[in-house]
Amino acid sequence: VNSGVRLAKITGRENSLEKKLKDVRFIKSAIELIPFKLSEEEFKNKVRGLYLRHYRRECNAEFCYYRPDYGSKR
Repeated sequence: VNSGVRLAKITGRENSLEKKLKDVRFIKSAIELIPFKLSEEEFKNKVRGLYLRHYRRECNAEFCYYRPDYGSKR
């Protein structure tokens, strides 16, 4: 998938390798939604569902946030 994402920073260097891998898999699954050209609200809802599936809890404002320029052309 060529999503235009060139860099992602996964925080938590003290986290276990298992947690880091889970984070990367989650981000990858969210990036894979980009070609579907979902509306911003649809994308947010899908990502919330992915978060629930990957982490087995709902996301909250501290850990789930979205850039306001999602989908914009640069």
